[in-house]
Amino acid sequence: MKKLFSIALVLGIMSVALFIQGCSSGQNDKQSTESEAGVSEGTEETLQEVNAISLWEGISVRQAPSKEGKWLSSITLGESVTHTGQSAVDSTDKNRGYVYVVLSDGTEGWSVDYGLAIDAKLAATKEEAVIYKRPDLLTVTEDKIPVMSMVAVEEESGDFVKVLGKERKKKGWIEKSKLVLDDKEVAVAVLAEKQLKKNGSNYSQEALSGFLETVPYKSTNFYNTLMDELNSMEMELEEDDFSEEEMSEDTVSME
Repeated sequence: MKKLFSIALVLGIMSVALFIQGCSSGQNDKQSTESEAGVSEGTEETLQEVNAISLWEGISVRQAPSKEGKWLSSITLGESVTHTGQSAVDSTDKNRGYVYVVLSDGTEGWSVDYGLAIDAKLAATKEEAVIYKRPDLLTVTEDKIPVMSMVAVEEESGDFVKVLGKERKKKGWIEKSKLVLDDKEVAVAVLAEKQLKKNGSNYSQEALSGFLETVPYKSTNFYNTLMDELNSMEMELEEDDFSEEEMSEDTVSME
């Protein structure tokens, strides 16, 4: 009887050992696979959802963290998405970084991290803003962010905020008083960046007129500013036409 008990005990111990070894092997295989795929994700304890702002127009959302991953949707310039805290690196594509995001309609997938401002909020400049190297008036630079420009606010320090501009072309610290956070004001600024200023700050009277006809939120200060600019363009055009008429009349009288 004792012999049977001893055999059963030994078999039980061996079974537990094999089970533990199997679990350990499975975990190692998973880690090895993730390493080969270049995936680096946070644990449940470290994952934290934060807001992220798109700095480009049309950033892809894919099923897998790779440019070969199935395309699911795209993120528009200035759009806010939720970053779940998960991240990955595609080692087959110059170690391109990806983050897992959730769109406002519930679509989930991977997007390139460089195209997003992580843990940031959307704003716009209500007047031209001088860029500082640090949150200190003595670190002023010659660089500026034009009025009505979309920015992603990453950090605050006293009277300053650290911002990133469209496509990361402008970055640094600016005075907080230069910003507007109102959703409708910011929406007009972002739409102007996408539609009106897509080819630079110089746009025609026709383009401005067309933009003002279609843009929503006509009660905003930014809309009124653009309307004043349109009226100014029209007045200059009328003055030019009047000057040409006067010149033509003078020429006729001289003949």
